[in-house]
Amino acid sequence: MGQSMVYAMGMPSFNQFNSNDQSILFKTYGFLIYFLRCIRDITPQGLFFPNGLFIDFKFLKLIYGDLADEMIRFAQEFQEMEMEETDLAVFIVASFYQDLIPEFQKITGFKAGEKLMGVCALYKNILEYQMTSTQNPVAQQE
Repeated sequence: MGQSMVYAMGMPSFNQFNSNDQSILFKTYGFLIYFLRCIRDITPQGLFFPNGLFIDFKFLKLIYGDLADEMIRFAQEFQEMEMEETDLAVFIVASFYQDLIPEFQKITGFKAGEKLMGVCALYKNILEYQMTSTQNPVAQQE
């Protein structure tokens, strides 16, 4: 999970938030970043790591319970989309900067709700543009 924190800290717009808000965002979406970064390595057999390490599905099931089945299902559907690396990178950033509901912001002390909404909209627009231009390269040439 430490690599996910380094990844988050290197994301565009991350330094626009104060350290408390950064911490809240990471605690909320850190696992999602981790999961999305390794989504191409998740199969019904288990999780393959770039260093050759493999975690069998039965161990994932022990760790995550029923969530493991959902992780596999989501990974398979995601892989069928055949996203480019750049699309995946923007998707991860857009996922990290999701809006937080006002009640959650109040409970956690998150202060930059409006800023988060703006950053969220920006990366959603970038992702939408990138995905439509990737899926329809002819439209780019016109």
